[in-house]
Amino acid sequence: MKKELEKILNQIENLYFDENVSSKQKELSQLWTRYYQLSSSYQIELPKAYDLYLLGENLCYVIDIENSYQTDLKIPLEIIKKLKLVIEENQKQHQLVSGITFEEANTFLTWVIKHTWNYLSSFGIDIKTNSLNGFCEIAQLASIYPLEQFGLSVTKNTAEASFGYIFHHVFGTVEIPISQENRIQNQIFLIDPTYKQFFTVVRCNFGRFYAKEENTGKIVAPDPGYFMKTREEINICQELISKGYLPLTEEVAKIYGTGFQKASISLKNTAYYNQISSYTGKDYLQKIKTSGKDYMMNPRDLEGYDWKIDFSNHKNISKR
Repeated sequence: MKKELEKILNQIENLYFDENVSSKQKELSQLWTRYYQLSSSYQIELPKAYDLYLLGENLCYVIDIENSYQTDLKIPLEIIKKLKLVIEENQKQHQLVSGITFEEANTFLTWVIKHTWNYLSSFGIDIKTNSLNGFCEIAQLASIYPLEQFGLSVTKNTAEASFGYIFHHVFGTVEIPISQENRIQNQIFLIDPTYKQFFTVVRCNFGRFYAKEENTGKIVAPDPGYFMKTREEINICQELISKGYLPLTEEVAKIYGTGFQKASISLKNTAYYNQISSYTGKDYLQKIKTSGKDYMMNPRDLEGYDWKIDFSNHKNISKR
């Protein structure tokens, strides 16, 4: 029994380092599933499995797409100046009277997220290959706190409070006033710079239904990425991984939320999947809007984090 498990682990290790195999996701998923199922059946846990689990964390993903990280960032100063004036005017009027374009909002948020990834890279990790597992709290603070200081409305969410996720993850949203086709309205954007962590092959395979979660010892389910099967789901996940943010539509909210819910259901309770399917995108959007918490880290932890821009001016703007 032990030799059989060792053989599977050796196959996994060899596949990790086989440069002649370009697409390893399917084969690795099958090997890990076989290992976890047999390990559970034999009630044998080999130390090498944990070592390979840690190694595979940053090597292979079920959705294999890099984030759009870059070190040479150009600050969109004109858009930021315009957004400051928009915030100032809306605060004075106590209503939405002006906004920026949708394209300008995307340019602004792209810079915010890339700047956040640059900050994470200062911890010595490779942003393009690292899963960013364990960095969600600092990423949430680094990306959303400056937006809040800027005067924009934000939420600081946990997947636990928003979707009943059994483990811990934080994300957030920001509202930006958008002027489009002679109409001004707030557009909500989902902010999750570390979403990539939920798509590693080692945690997105059927065998995880039989495996103990490494930090808690709970036996629950694979990570959210395992449940993304349709082209629509995969496209949205790819975009969120790549950009770190998305306009929060009902469609996006449902796909994002159901992943965390399904990842909280054990194999013996999968009948609950039907109950989850009955929730609408509007239900998930409401969950996100109303389940905001506070930051899990203290903003003082960002001391030394240089944004190159003072985001605190809105406090003076509102007094003019």
